Order: sequence, then structure tokens, then C-alpha cells
Amino acid sequence: MLLETKAMLEMVRKENAAMQAERAAREVERAEREAEQAAREVERAEREAEQAAREVKRAEREAEQAAREEKWTDMLKENAAIKRIVSSFRASQVALRRGFLEEIRTLGGTLSAKDKDIMVFRNEVAHGGDICGDVEAIRYVEDHGLAYAPQYKEAFCRVYGVQFHEIWTTVQSYPQEAIRTFDILASVRCLYSWRQDQSREEIERLALDIIRTVMSTDVMKLPACFGQKGPLQKKFERVDWLFMAQKRASGY
Repeated sequence: MLLETKAMLEMVRKENAAMQAERAAREVERAEREAEQAAREVERAEREAEQAAREVKRAEREAEQAAREEKWTDMLKENAAIKRIVSSFRASQVALRRGFLEEIRTLGGTLSAKDKDIMVFRNEVAHGGDICGDVEAIRYVEDHGLAYAPQYKEAFCRVYGVQFHEIWTTVQSYPQEAIRTFDILASVRCLYSWRQDQSREEIERLALDIIRTVMSTDVMKLPACFGQKGPLQKKFERVDWLFMAQKRASGY
């Protein structure tokens, strides 16, 4: 009887152990399923985060594109405005320089000392020498078939000491010293403030000497002519100094 009871108890213990083991196995399985579920949730969260990051980048790109398009539109508007301003400014400058050439033309013949004395202009900004502006004015007159283009070219030669056809294609390539020499020559020949100035003859003589060298020198070599120890350096400095000294004395 005792043996049967022990056997029974051992059987019950084994059954209980088996049930506990089975329950533990189910718990493990459930934990594994939950872990897998959690892993899937993490993966889904990561995918959603990646998607959100892509959306943010796309939004940033769209914002950048919109900003570029806005800047481009603004630039086009600014360019259009600049073109209108430049066109208006160019027209006013051409008209101004044409007025200067017209003043010279109406004198006719050779520009004598008396002619120079009676040329009373409003101010140097409006009617001083501007060889580049006068070249453009004459080209404008020619291109638009306006009157007096040949006479304006004659006037150009009288005040700048050079034929229009010899310089109109190259003057924009000259160094500033050369252009300023032409402008100074025209100013002292035409402006009322120079009519009795004692330095006018010296300026004209030196300016014409510089211009002769300019016209006989290759354009690419001109900067060196006006550079340190160049053959035109001291002459130009003297012309410029005399011109500015008179302007200072006149209160310009």
C-alpha cells in the first residue's frame, strides 16, 4: 500500500512538473511572440521615421526650389528694370553728347581761338570732353539715320584731334589715361572756363603729343606707355595736374 502511494505521488509530481514545464514553454512562446511583435513595431516605427525624414527632405527641397524660383523671378524683374534704366540713361547720354556735337557743328569751319572763346557751356559735366560718349552718340545718329552724322564726325575731329574712323572701334580698349587725355583736350578746347587760362596751350601741346603716340602704338602696349617709367607717364601726369589745378582754382 505504501509503495502504491509513493508511486502515485511520484506520478502526480511528474505530471505537475510536466504541466509547469509546458506552462513555462507557453510563457516563453508568448514572450517570443511579444518580442517579435515589439520588433515589428520598432521596424514599423523606423519605416515611419524614414518616411517622415524623406517627407521633410522633400519639403525642404520644394522650399529651396520655391526660393530659387522666387529669386530668379526677382532677378528677372530687376534685370528688366535695369534695362529700362540703362535704356533711358543711354538715351539721355546720347542726347546730351549730341547736343555737344551740335554746338561744335554750328560753328562751322575750323575751330579758331575766337570760336573757342564764344563756346559758353553750362557746366563741365554736361559739355566737357567725353570721347566714349561722343563715339556712341555719333554711332547712334548713324544707326538711326539722323541728320548731320558727317558734320558731327568733323566736329569730333576738331575737338579730339583724331578722325572718328580711326578710333571708334578701339577707344573702349584704351587705358583710362589715354581716354582722359582725349577728354581733357576736348574740355580745354571747348569749355568757357579755359578761354584765357595760361596753361591751355601747354595742355593742348602735351595732349596732342600723347594722342599722336597713342594712335601709332598697338593697343595692347598702351598700358605700359602710361605705366611706371613709360614714355607717356610724365606727360600725362603733367596734363592731368594742370587740368585739375585749373579746376580747383575755378571752384569745380
